[in-house]
Amino acid sequence: VYKRQESGRSAALKFRSTVNGLLHKGNQMLYAIHYTTRPSAAAKEQPAALMEVFGTRGEVPGSIAHYVYPGGGGVVIAEQDDPKVIYDAATAYNEWLEFDIKPALTIDDAVPIILANLA
Repeated sequence: VYKRQESGRSAALKFRSTVNGLLHKGNQMLYAIHYTTRPSAAAKEQPAALMEVFGTRGEVPGSIAHYVYPGGGGVVIAEQDDPKVIYDAATAYNEWLEFDIKPALTIDDAVPIILANLA
């Protein structure tokens, strides 16, 4: 874990090592996957094509929750140990949807980190 009191190259390397460890297969990581409908997907036949792909592929593997916004778009919260799975899912829907994908922490995991960095 990154320690605030460390400085210089060793702190940067330790932080990078921790982040890289989180991003490699084998460690479950939460993702907040926000999506919006592309303007080019507004034609009547486009939503039907999107729903056909969704019916075939289903949810993003590891989905915990999926909410849609009135008027288009939504958010998926997924837990996955392989970022390529998230990338694959976004790529499959890229014709119809734009994505903003961010790694996320639960509030229980985030608060101790926040408090430690306030000290």
